[in-house]
Amino acid sequence: MSISNQMKSGIVGAVVGAVLSGAVSIGLFIAEKDTIEKKTIETLSGYFDSVNIDMSYDEVLKTIYEDSKKLENENKALNIELNNLKKQINDDKSITLTLEKASSYADSFDYANALILLTSIESKTSETEVLINDYTKKYEMQIIEKVDNLKSNKKFDEALKLLKEALDVLPGNAVFTEKRKEVEKSYPQNMIDVVPAYQSGGNPYREYSSKLTGGEEYFCMGGVKYTNGMTFNADANIFDEVSWAIYNLNKEYNTIEFIVCHVDGTFNGGTTALQIFYDGMLKEEISLAPDMSPKSISLNVSGVTQLKMQIHSSGGDNPVYGVGNPIIY
Repeated sequence: MSISNQMKSGIVGAVVGAVLSGAVSIGLFIAEKDTIEKKTIETLSGYFDSVNIDMSYDEVLKTIYEDSKKLENENKALNIELNNLKKQINDDKSITLTLEKASSYADSFDYANALILLTSIESKTSETEVLINDYTKKYEMQIIEKVDNLKSNKKFDEALKLLKEALDVLPGNAVFTEKRKEVEKSYPQNMIDVVPAYQSGGNPYREYSSKLTGGEEYFCMGGVKYTNGMTFNADANIFDEVSWAIYNLNKEYNTIEFIVCHVDGTFNGGTTALQIFYDGMLKEEISLAPDMSPKSISLNVSGVTQLKMQIHSSGGDNPVYGVGNPIIY
């Protein structure tokens, strides 16, 4: 005869409790011990499949105890299974709500928050993965377009900040990582610090870098002190008629900006010109004179491998012309 686990648990609890607590005094009924035990065995055999009338009283108690532990373990397992099922249902509801919220963000082109929500899901379904891939591509296009616009307007700080935020959303993203390197390389830098002349000749040529000298060395043009730049000696003598220097840009830069003028306190001399060569071809020729005002120059050096600057002689007592604050990016 089989009964429910709940009823079995109740009977087992009552019997075992009675035995353990001493509620039934064996001494009181010593004379009827065998009769009581047999009756008990007969009664219990009707409730428990594991008990039969041929078993001893001790065997019955042991069997009932083992059954009670078994039932207890089964109940624990059922409770765990029930809790897991409830958690799964709640998780499914949570994922559904998360997907709906992420889609809402994406509809407003807020792919950052959409991706933050989706990547926070621990157990990702195929649907979740598809959405993450889709929103990632759209987010990449969105950010790269904004970064390119900022670059074209020379807002490099803002471009780097935007890429940092994007990498916080998608750590290690290859597209954003590569773009950050590109922006960093495009960031304005002192030309002398990154591409100093690898060769020079003719009349004396000199470079100045505040990074290297701490600003102790400088030259002045138009009453302004320059701690970064280079100077070309335009002396006319029997040995040299030009001062020149060449730089390896390696096609890695787009623009060079600088101020050019006669260096204060040096011999005046006559007029001359700063000649700019791209890969051996004369590209620019900037007029120079001892009484000129500082002139701002911007050169487009996209695709240029070798840059050469040179100034022809303009006087016999060492007139000097300078290129101040040359910025390259």
